[in-house]
Amino acid sequence: MQHGELRRLTVPRAITLLSDFTASHLRRLVRLSKDAPQACRLLALAAIHDGGKRTDAARLGNVTLQIVRSHVKV
Repeated sequence: MQHGELRRLTVPRAITLLSDFTASHLRRLVRLSKDAPQACRLLALAAIHDGGKRTDAARLGNVTLQIVRSHVKV
């Protein structure tokens, strides 16, 4: 709160995986990435793209399962 004003917290809408990138293309991007957190998130997306469980994707992406559920709609 700032100066007595209420701030509204919103949950981001889930995204649908696009077919622009295949799981193998995402993994190629992981190998090229120099940013470890980004690489983990890309691995998580690749796992979901391959039909993997969101639990496994969360572990790969080093995030909570709730974050994966909130951000990715399959």
